[in-house]
Amino acid sequence: MQQHFSSILSNLRHMIAAKYSYAKTVTAKDDISEVFIFISSNQRENLTQDEAVNMISSPGHNMLRFLVSGYAELGGKKVDLLDTIGEWSDGIENSLLAIFNEGIDVETAKTYAALAGQAANQKSVLIFFVSNSQAKDLLLSLITSSNHNLSGLRDLIRSSGIEYSTIINQGNTIGINSYEILTCCSGESCRLPFSSLARSLKVEETLIGERSGFREFLGADTRREANDGFERQADQHGRRNRKLVKSMRKMNKAQSQALETSTPQEKALLDFPLLSERSKMILDRIFGVSNFNEDQYLDLLINSEDSDVDTGE
Repeated sequence: MQQHFSSILSNLRHMIAAKYSYAKTVTAKDDISEVFIFISSNQRENLTQDEAVNMISSPGHNMLRFLVSGYAELGGKKVDLLDTIGEWSDGIENSLLAIFNEGIDVETAKTYAALAGQAANQKSVLIFFVSNSQAKDLLLSLITSSNHNLSGLRDLIRSSGIEYSTIINQGNTIGINSYEILTCCSGESCRLPFSSLARSLKVEETLIGERSGFREFLGADTRREANDGFERQADQHGRRNRKLVKSMRKMNKAQSQALETSTPQEKALLDFPLLSERSKMILDRIFGVSNFNEDQYLDLLINSEDSDVDTGE
């Protein structure tokens, strides 16, 4: 009996989490209590606000959600995924925020970010590590409930002098819009524009959330250079956690093939990552299995060597 690949992968991730433990204990040197990964699936320039909002439900964005969730389960981690809008001084895009709030070390987090960035063909990914011992940067946040819509809120953010921010829509209740706004910045001076925004939104400064730690950008000026950098990060981590990295790469490959080979009509009909039968056939070729017996599929994913993908075309 044929099954949708999404349900297979969902079962697969749960089985891997139960049967294999790839988690690395956080050391005192790492001293990481939370990790925030900011990443987008967008590759277009000059998006309008409506386009950015609509792309949150796009196949590429949903693929990214599915992959990051899968990475976490492969590594035995828990992750919260939030659909967001990335706002900066001259642009806007759909974005995804992945929050790991329990034991995760720096290199594993960077590898999650790198492989997600590679899958989404991004130039850069931002990571913020919450750390008491390495507190050179800040992650600031506030929640506002007002009659401001997204456009008005963006105007206030820019006029407050905040260059980069992430906006999370928390919903509308009786005409009142609720948003959470986050920004990563360095040094004491970054508090001033955020405090200005709080005053504009009539939010008490004592309600501004503040996490100390350090941020790191992975990527480069071009997508090709960034891809090479993401690959190096995965290779480096793969030397000490080969099975985890190999499994994540296979998940990337499977999802990429499915996304690329679906027709526009299939993409419009499917709530990705539910995949077309055409994509399932390609996944059959990747692993050389005609029927997806779950135990056999798990063993193939964990133990098989990487090979070129034959799409049959």
